[in-house]
Amino acid sequence: MKTVIAHILILALALPCPAQQPTNIAVHHESGQTFVTWEEADLTNGLSYRVYRDVTTTAPMVNLSTAELLGEVSGNSSRNIRLELANSSAAEYWKVPNGSPSLTQLADDDGLFVVTVPEPSNVTAYYAVVSVGTPLVLTTNGNTTGTGISEIAAETQAYLQFEELLGGQPQPRREVWGHWGTNIDTALQERSSPWPSTGFNFQLVYQSDPPLMGSNEYGLIARFHGLNFNFNTGNPTTTDLFLGAVRAGAGEVVILGFDDALVVIDGTVEQPYNKDFWFGVEEDFDVVSYQY
Repeated sequence: MKTVIAHILILALALPCPAQQPTNIAVHHESGQTFVTWEEADLTNGLSYRVYRDVTTTAPMVNLSTAELLGEVSGNSSRNIRLELANSSAAEYWKVPNGSPSLTQLADDDGLFVVTVPEPSNVTAYYAVVSVGTPLVLTTNGNTTGTGISEIAAETQAYLQFEELLGGQPQPRREVWGHWGTNIDTALQERSSPWPSTGFNFQLVYQSDPPLMGSNEYGLIARFHGLNFNFNTGNPTTTDLFLGAVRAGAGEVVILGFDDALVVIDGTVEQPYNKDFWFGVEEDFDVVSYQY
């Protein structure tokens, strides 16, 4: 019996321990925002991650005693859940800039936190990502950056997440763009979200592909969806809006669809601000009223 127990203990000690902290942290700064990505810890118990930023240290590692806690995200931070709902599709993941013309498609085991830089002048920042509820370990180039990254406030940009051609003649083109908001005021823009690192989608539907107008000038129709809908569904429909534009003699138009903020807390989708609505009367579009 003692021999069997000893063998079991030796086997247990020989097995690799799951990583309790994220690894392979990477940062990329572009257009006033820093995109912090990492590989999530090997544990599957619904870990969340806290992101720290330090602009005071000169050492090759974040000093948590002087660093600022920017926020906390769940293990679903790489997922674009609102795009999944709008497309009625399987898991969709954010596409983020990487310094080249193309974008990086994140994966299920990636983490993401987008920092909107507040400083109007250049700073050097170090970052750390720490899993919540596990022993604190900081590892250079593991869950902390080994070198600082140069940052400065600038106008932020949106990044193409999805595109497709729709049915009909002429054939409309649909694009979904991602843009990240923040809960702090910066040197160039006011806060745009109650939470840090908030990913929003918005949709553009062009009346035809290629555009009939032959220029970059379009009429613009803004469509706000009602409760339980999303930027790709609801009333009036895309077809109704295009027909209304034709009847009104508006020429070719682009439909801009806005979406809500969506927050995932401990793996649960929370929609505390899913209360946007619009209503009105417009005879050219046969709209009486639409509201939540």
